[in-house]
Amino acid sequence: MATSHRRSKRPDDHQYVWSEITVRSCQREDAIFTKWDRVRDEIVKRIDLKYVSTNGCYRVGRRGNTQKGRPTIFIFGNHAKYSKSSQPARSIIADILKKHKVAEVEVKFLEGHFHRHASDPDSEEDEPKPKRDTVECGGVFHPDVVRLPSMPGQSLALKENASASGTFGGFFEVTLPGTPEPKIMGITCFHVINPTEEGKSDQAKLVIRKWREEGIKPNDPMAKHLKVDHPSRRVVQEKIRALEKEVADIQNPTYMLWDGLVTNDQDLGKGAKMMYETAKQQLLDCRSSIQEIKVFNPGFGKVWAASGFRTGQAPSIDNGKNCLPTNYDWALIEIPRERVGRNITPDGHGKDLDTLKGTTTP
Repeated sequence: MATSHRRSKRPDDHQYVWSEITVRSCQREDAIFTKWDRVRDEIVKRIDLKYVSTNGCYRVGRRGNTQKGRPTIFIFGNHAKYSKSSQPARSIIADILKKHKVAEVEVKFLEGHFHRHASDPDSEEDEPKPKRDTVECGGVFHPDVVRLPSMPGQSLALKENASASGTFGGFFEVTLPGTPEPKIMGITCFHVINPTEEGKSDQAKLVIRKWREEGIKPNDPMAKHLKVDHPSRRVVQEKIRALEKEVADIQNPTYMLWDGLVTNDQDLGKGAKMMYETAKQQLLDCRSSIQEIKVFNPGFGKVWAASGFRTGQAPSIDNGKNCLPTNYDWALIEIPRERVGRNITPDGHGKDLDTLKGTTTP
């Protein structure tokens, strides 16, 4: 059962700090105990349920307070966005309590919405939904990008640039003249690893401009400063923020209420128990993913050679017969052996290593 949760916004004057209150089941001594089924059924029949997700009646008290808790009806829903629906419902509930001669019962309208399925009438709301994946120019964040050595199709960027992100294209074997063993390189676009001039010395700026015009020759000593991350820092930060938001959304008042009841060995109804257990597993999964991302080292080697932004005739097109000018935009990355993986994209497409023979300079 998929659920979605929203962070609490309180539409009424009373602000609960959930860590400071206790929530228990009502007791037989409470006047509403034997009448709750009838009261609840009448509430459900008479109030507008369009923006209501769940309701319940509990004994609510303060931690450290010796006085017994007071029976309180919780109406969870999207009240902050549709505040005009709360007051009519409050009046109806007051009439129902009066009819059943139940006094000393509080009524609280709290934020907390659970989408039970895709046809939920509120599932098309115009507010953003928590997402497990972050979409960016390196594709959808795939959890295996921090579990496997590498993953073509996922994000890549210069370590120095926290705001940039491109795509890792995969691996090539590069065979150089006089070199018996091919080198395994990663490939991406030059514009992805094109360094910024901001904050650089005048000498460094001249080098960067030369790279853009002429390309980066293999083993250029200055290229050692072009260190690469895979996945990119931007995507990592976006993913962590998305997961942290999902954690906060899961821990809404409804969840905190249920968690408090379970912690204190109180029983939940069948439906509430299913939603609580689903939400708790989502919470554990999110926290596990955050930890997994944070401990992963994205260091992916350094730029070995690159085309720069040059125009020329590419001999690899039409067996060298192509006469039209071609815009070069590639970069090869020298990757540590422990980060060399397979040429398989997140959607399962794979390709054997291609060999670039006779490569000399860009």
